[in-house]
Amino acid sequence: MLTLTINGTEPVSATAVKAVTAVCDQAEDRPGPGIVTVEVSGAPAAGWTGGLGISLLTKWERALRRLERLPVATAAVATGDLGGTALEAFLARTSASPPPAPGCSSRSTARPPGPGWPCTGWSSRPEPHACGGRCC
Repeated sequence: MLTLTINGTEPVSATAVKAVTAVCDQAEDRPGPGIVTVEVSGAPAAGWTGGLGISLLTKWERALRRLERLPVATAAVATGDLGGTALEAFLARTSASPPPAPGCSSRSTARPPGPGWPCTGWSSRPEPHACGGRCC
């Protein structure tokens, strides 16, 4: 298991970008299944955005997009108030939904729209659907 710790009291930095990138490198290089735990906590003080440059923010956003798309299970664990980098890393993990199972369209018409529609890959529904239950 890999762990990434993000302190939201700190502004975006090259160190934070390197930490996210390093965990992504390790997760992508490992064979087979794995898990990445993203531990986030803290909120920045007022004025934390002062002095941030476009180049650094672009690198941070690119690192977060990479974290969202890791080929392994990723879980976010939040402690206390969240803001800044901690909130962004938390949302990068909690807003993403897994892709549909192979052979299942994300817009499957096997059942009417409702909770879990379109097919997101996760559902507590007991009945199978067009993909045989692998998807929803």
